[in-house]
Amino acid sequence: PIDARTANVIRNKIAANITKWDNRVNITRIFVDPDEDNNTYRCLMEFSIVGLDVESTRTLKFVLRAF
Repeated sequence: PIDARTANVIRNKIAANITKWDNRVNITRIFVDPDEDNNTYRCLMEFSIVGLDVESTRTLKFVLRAF
């Protein structure tokens, strides 16, 4: 289902897997918004990369589509 509960599960899975597989990524925040009309989840993740000479927050936006 496209709903807030599933969005929360997706958000937690994204955070857990990035933390598990790449310890250089420091996640600042993750938003996962359900969009029932388009059968998608709009996602936004803000993060920084540990060890870079310049500390800056990066933003990644993507869409997950349910089939």
